[in-house]
Amino acid sequence: MHRGWIGLVLVALAGGAAAGELRGTLSLYAGGQPLRAAEASEAVIYFRPAKPVALRVPDEPAVMLTRRKQFEPRVLPVVAGTTVRFPNDDPILHNVFSTSPDNAFDAGLYGTGPGVVHAFRSPGLVKVYCNVHHSMFGFVLVLDTPFFTRTDVVGGFRLADLPPGEGDLV
Repeated sequence: MHRGWIGLVLVALAGGAAAGELRGTLSLYAGGQPLRAAEASEAVIYFRPAKPVALRVPDEPAVMLTRRKQFEPRVLPVVAGTTVRFPNDDPILHNVFSTSPDNAFDAGLYGTGPGVVHAFRSPGLVKVYCNVHHSMFGFVLVLDTPFFTRTDVVGGFRLADLPPGEGDLV
């Protein structure tokens, strides 16, 4: 899927939007040609304010399901400190693990059921694999900001309740 250079165009519209809100559309390009809008459907857009804000860790774990030898969702954004549950919906064994620095873990072999949990404490991109099924991979994006969203099927996004001031849109 990652053939050649992939470009990114992000159009954020501040005009016409309510205060503390960013809306826009993500468009992806490869080799100078636009990709289908659906290619952006697994993208995560986040705003990192110049003045950091306190993170609120959810009470309930986020979920990355194993189903049909795939992770669902393929990309899971969470704030630092969030616990993620890895339930197994397949009738076969899985072994979910990551060797990503600062967030490494190994769940060991486990069968169908509620699965295992792991707390992701350090911001960064965590590559998640299954030791049994080498084609299985997913990503937990651990963020140091609570302001994030996923794009819709046409690359659209909306970030609301943003703090005043400058920051980075990623």
